[in-house]
Amino acid sequence: MHDIDGLQPAGDPRGDRAIPDGSGACRLRLCRVGILRQLPHGAEVPQQVLRLVEAARRAGVPVFFLRRMSLPRKLAGVFQLRQAMAWQRVSSPAEVKPWFLRDSPGFQLAPELGVTEDEAVF
Repeated sequence: MHDIDGLQPAGDPRGDRAIPDGSGACRLRLCRVGILRQLPHGAEVPQQVLRLVEAARRAGVPVFFLRRMSLPRKLAGVFQLRQAMAWQRVSSPAEVKPWFLRDSPGFQLAPELGVTEDEAVF
């Protein structure tokens, strides 16, 4: 039977689990460049988060990075447009400028975090 990081993919699927017993996962949000630059001490945040990430890596805990993305105006729903209008202090949906479009600079994770190939980015 094959063993991959404590998991055995072959066998009875009713006994399978994504993470072996005795471990958890480290889930991180809001580490995007576009969020950090809005915070008064945003430049300090990646170093603090990196301490947590490095501890999780040393412990062998899976690390997942989550990012929320803005949809283009034509695809955005009412809630996203209203929220963006409030945040951007504009009075019309036509004035909204999506901040976190896929592949935009603000959507990228802080490079200091050094995401590895064994970690997931959603």
